[in-house]
Formats: sequence, C-alpha cells, structure tokens
Amino acid sequence: MEWPNYLNLAPLLVYYVTKEAVETKPYIFRPYVQDDLNFIQSSWGNSYWHGNNNKPFISSKEFHDFHRPIRTKILQKPSATAIICALEMDPNAILGWALVEKLESSDALILHYLYVKEAVKREGIATELVKRALPSEAIAFTHLTEVGREIRQKRASVCWNWKFI
Repeated sequence: MEWPNYLNLAPLLVYYVTKEAVETKPYIFRPYVQDDLNFIQSSWGNSYWHGNNNKPFISSKEFHDFHRPIRTKILQKPSATAIICALEMDPNAILGWALVEKLESSDALILHYLYVKEAVKREGIATELVKRALPSEAIAFTHLTEVGREIRQKRASVCWNWKFI
C-alpha cells in the first residue's frame, strides 16, 4: 500500500453539521484528500486543546504555537494517512477522522489521533473509524485526552507513547 504525502495544505470550506443531518443522511468513509488537511489540522488542535487538563498551565496561543509543528510533522510523514467519515450527500462535510501511521519496520500501526464532531458523538462513528483505520491492533497512540484515557482502560494492550511523534 502506498501512503500519501501531505506537503501542500489546501483551503477547505468548513461545513456546519448537525445531529439531524446525520440521522437523515447516511455517512460514508473515504480516504482523505488534500482539501481535508486544513480541517484535520484545525479540528485536531482545538480538540486536543479542549480534551486536556493543560488550560490552567498554558494559554491557548502557547499550546497551538507548540503543537502545530508537531501536527504538521506527523501529517507530512509519508507513512501516515487519514480515514475520513463524511456525509454521503456531501462528502466535504466531515464528521470525523482517524490519523494512523504504519511503522516502516513492520505492519504495526500507530493511532495518532481520532476526532469526531461533538454533534455526532455516540453515533458509532469513532468505533467504525477505528475498525477501518486499524485493520490490526494498534501498538500505540501518541495523543492522550480525557476521553482517550477512558478508551485506553478498555484496551490495555495499546500504550500511550509520545516517542512515535
């Protein structure tokens, strides 16, 4: 399998997605396209910022100034790719995504981040993204949030390891 390279971040129109839209319009899973990268960057940064307990210790600007280059580095890895969940009627209306990386030395996979829009959480999207993005068990994940801690308790074999960044 050839893994895409993320060198040019193209502009993306941001769509507002409601729970009703998902209930009335089925969603699809597809590979990412260049136009998805700005949304992935933005949603990852904001979700990670809000999903941690760092707010008392670091400002939003300091966090994003520090973390944006990390996200960019991961997105530019030739061995990294994303699976997108979007509305079937509008494939540009992204509901969630999973970013994974295949280790060069083996078939092992790393889950860098999993994102689902707040309005459509608890609809099974995250579960399906994990199934599709990780055909085999991930050995590690690189970004831990409060929700991630809860999920980690269910999958004790997967470890948090920032060294894969």
